[in-house]
Amino acid sequence: MSSDYLSSKKTAIVFAAAVIIVVIALYFILGSSKLMMNTARPITAPKLDLFRNMQIKTVYNDDGTIDMFVLAPSSNLSAYRAKGMAVPMQGTIVLGSEQGLMMKEEGEYKRIGDNIEEQGTVFKVSGVLEATGTFADDFHYLSSEDYANLSGGFAGVSVVKLKDGKVPKLFYLYNVQDKNKINLTLAEGNFTLFTKQFQGDATYYPLILGYDEAKMMREEKLFNKVGDTLDGFFGRNIVIVGVLEKTNTSLDMAHVVESNFFNTEVKA
Repeated sequence: MSSDYLSSKKTAIVFAAAVIIVVIALYFILGSSKLMMNTARPITAPKLDLFRNMQIKTVYNDDGTIDMFVLAPSSNLSAYRAKGMAVPMQGTIVLGSEQGLMMKEEGEYKRIGDNIEEQGTVFKVSGVLEATGTFADDFHYLSSEDYANLSGGFAGVSVVKLKDGKVPKLFYLYNVQDKNKINLTLAEGNFTLFTKQFQGDATYYPLILGYDEAKMMREEKLFNKVGDTLDGFFGRNIVIVGVLEKTNTSLDMAHVVESNFFNTEVKA
């Protein structure tokens, strides 16, 4: 055999090996990408059901932090796995996964069955819900009796609306008359802009975004700066008048709107 023949064979073998390596690499890369895409799917039905008919009271603590106390239908909560119980009974509290972890790390309780004090009332921690990957992981879940009797630093009501019927969005219904009672600090914008604005025949409702929600909406090119408008946002035309400072609470994913935002009649 000539050296040229052996050389050509060697080249062919090296080329074939290279092709095989590339194919294998692409298989794992594409497989990994597919797996990543699968983990980014919309929230599954049981997790979505958690937000239906949910009531939320927003409470400010003396140290300036906030907590959100939730009344959710027992039938919705019972569909979830939990450490302990998923449904709170009178005198007990169920924590979202992130809230439970944080309070445990801060030494507020050690195990299921321990007592904690919230807003001047002692509750037994009866369960910690599985993670939902949403702001619901920061919530405190109460029985209907304890929710009705909740006192302390009550500062307003929050509601959850589903965008496109699939994505939960948190709205804090803010009364501007309570601005001196509530510790909302802006990273951008000014609270004096928190009022309806008019452009021709159109009414634009003020919106303040939580820090993380603003970041996400900017990445999605929905707005760029304070003062930008957005038409058809949950049936309203809105003007973004501010962005909250990061709080490491549910407020980071919230939309702060006027207290009658969802009650105002929309003109055709």
